[in-house]
Amino acid sequence: MATTLNPKERQRLAELHACLKSGTFSETDVSAVLVLLRDKSNGGPIMELAHSITHSERNSGEFFQRVRENQSLLNDLGKRGGVLDARYIFSEAEFASNVNETLRRHGFDELDRAVIDLTLLCGLSLLQSGSVKGGKTFGELHLALTSAHFELRADMPIVHNGKSVRVVFPLAAVANRWFPICNPRAHVHTTGPVSVKVESLSPIAGGFKPFEVHIERAPPIDEGDLADLLSSDPRLSRTPDGLAYTPSVGPPMPLRYDGSRLTVAGLPEFFRGGSEYERELRAIRLRLGACVHDDGGAHWFLEGLAPAPDGFHSHWVGRGSPTCTRPM
Repeated sequence: MATTLNPKERQRLAELHACLKSGTFSETDVSAVLVLLRDKSNGGPIMELAHSITHSERNSGEFFQRVRENQSLLNDLGKRGGVLDARYIFSEAEFASNVNETLRRHGFDELDRAVIDLTLLCGLSLLQSGSVKGGKTFGELHLALTSAHFELRADMPIVHNGKSVRVVFPLAAVANRWFPICNPRAHVHTTGPVSVKVESLSPIAGGFKPFEVHIERAPPIDEGDLADLLSSDPRLSRTPDGLAYTPSVGPPMPLRYDGSRLTVAGLPEFFRGGSEYERELRAIRLRLGACVHDDGGAHWFLEGLAPAPDGFHSHWVGRGSPTCTRPM
């Protein structure tokens, strides 16, 4: 049963509500809002997130129950039947409805959906490194980034055939509308705990390695190769850290050079079939006799292979060419 706001709580919520509406806020602000509203929301996603933020070692709640049930099922794999549940515990729409219904009930204006989605992103980020326990650890929580989602996942140890192995499955997510990634099947690695803040309705996420695509070969690309590329294409120019390609329409595409290879930001517009960027990258690859691969393990522009069903040219294969230096 939801409780009412006392005068001090109402004052705090008014300040936090104004902060969220402004479109500039931090994980700390989101934590304060969720914790303040957890007993005012009639349960639902707000309460689940707020309890998980307040108690980083959970022994109850929906996240705990899902991890516990899935672990039990997988530990007994081959001994009993069952269905592994990998659905999201709540959706973005359910979170948005819970937030706005709670605000309306306490006399506050609803928040725009864009603000609520960013609030959910901060909320999921706050749960990193949390765990679900019941006498022992059943699983730990991690944040993952793909081209489609920011996803809160449970990393769960199970015992199979006498060996301990780890299983990962999702608990909740928010659509990735802010960080484009060229490979739809890649998972972006973290360099440490992820931190999220929002400025003018745009998230800034620290802790994720920028997703990149590399053009390299054995022997390494050298300065003579760069001079050859520049002489062959008037749209290429030299920059302090490499090259830049300027298309007839659109922004320049930087190609960073580290003394042995060229690296391109892994943006979808650079790798869509038929684009000026894609044609240029293909021409550079052929002229250098190089291999093109990304941080997700996919090779690009392989001869004799049609584009993947999603329209990209990435394929999960081994070596892309005899000159590829990427380890198998």
